Amino acid sequence: MKILHHFQSLTSFQSYKKAFHFFALIVIFCSFAQPLVCQAQDKAPKKKLKIQAKESKGSVHLLKQTLENIRYEKDQDALLAFGIEEQSKRLLSEVWDTMNDEQKKAFVSDFSVIFGKIAFGKIRSNLKYLEDTIIGESKIVDGITHQPVTLVILHELKKEEIAVDFELKEIGQVWKIVDIKIQNEPSFVQKIRDDQILPILKSDGLDGLLKAIKERAQKLNAK
Repeated sequence: MKILHHFQSLTSFQSYKKAFHFFALIVIFCSFAQPLVCQAQDKAPKKKLKIQAKESKGSVHLLKQTLENIRYEKDQDALLAFGIEEQSKRLLSEVWDTMNDEQKKAFVSDFSVIFGKIAFGKIRSNLKYLEDTIIGESKIVDGITHQPVTLVILHELKKEEIAVDFELKEIGQVWKIVDIKIQNEPSFVQKIRDDQILPILKSDGLDGLLKAIKERAQKLNAK
């Protein structure tokens, strides 16, 4: 069953640079065809991430806290930082408006399980090497705050800097991460939508997509 096949590459800071080099978060994000629960754990003593920020604001605090939550396996807390419903709207585009409330609720619920169970594990395996996080000046485009971040990854033999653009939106007076773009690659949402969601909608329709996502979420919850 093929769906969201690029989650692994989208959520690996190293591999995304070569292919989505994700969330992350952003975002980012594993596959239905090849279930993956990352076994890599950070056994090193916990230390606070160093954050260099040019300004202090809610979005900066959100990013700092989310990275720490993912790194130290506080996945439920980290998941709260993501605007899953907003991401769902972007993933489904105009199809979202044709769905009833029950279908929308089911998609958001199942997608959040997939995102939290798979993406965070892969991100965490790379955050082991995170040496520094430099947060630059944000800009607002069409009501969306773009927060540039430079991740300094310290490998055994080299240091690597990865430029990440986090898209944040204030939803109900709370900042949420709604998309992630790394280097010059397509964003998390765009990659998943174009490569997976739209082809499945075309071949199997909305019911087929909802069924596939539900089955994948159930398998992950059973582990």
